[in-house]
Amino acid sequence: MDYKFYLMIVGFTILFSLIVAKIVVIPTLKKEYIRKATQDISEEEMRKLEDNLLAFFKEKNLSPGSSIWEVADALKVIDIGSVDNIASRARIYERDVNGDFKVAHDKKVPNHERLFDFAHELGHRINKDPLPADRPHGVNKPKMDQLADYTGAALLMPQDQIFSFLIENNYNSSSPRKRVALIRKLSKKYNVSEMVTVRRVNEVRILKKNEL
Repeated sequence: MDYKFYLMIVGFTILFSLIVAKIVVIPTLKKEYIRKATQDISEEEMRKLEDNLLAFFKEKNLSPGSSIWEVADALKVIDIGSVDNIASRARIYERDVNGDFKVAHDKKVPNHERLFDFAHELGHRINKDPLPADRPHGVNKPKMDQLADYTGAALLMPQDQIFSFLIENNYNSSSPRKRVALIRKLSKKYNVSEMVTVRRVNEVRILKKNEL
């Protein structure tokens, strides 16, 4: 095959791939990202959960920003690691004979995602949900899990800390590129996914909308 013809074919293939990515793949990924980042509970529900969390901290002599392990200890919750026989990302079981609540993780879930799953299960305890309770795979979760997701995020990323970060870094007036960088910085700091971070930032912006 003539090398010029070969280069022309390769160039056409690359160009075609870029066009498909721009027309089909990128918009699809963007829609999926927006769908996952969209708030699924109301502002009123957010405020009630924040008040409930503050009441819990006061009762247990803790404070916003207490480590997730201090919270777990106060709730008598123990992380037992990964298991083979659960269909959800994580599960918190009923109180055992020793008075403890064990949390197990699906072994297929990456280690770096398990911190938020554990916080979600603590959220079930704080929200006084019936047990056992799961953190299901996928989206379109039941309301109870949406509320536990919120409480878990609030445990890991306290409202006032996130608000201070947004103010100090002029988040509202930042360019999209800078916002992405700030989200990544928060994600790394709190050891949660960028999706969890985006949702938490949006939640805090709603709660503090009159102060931003």
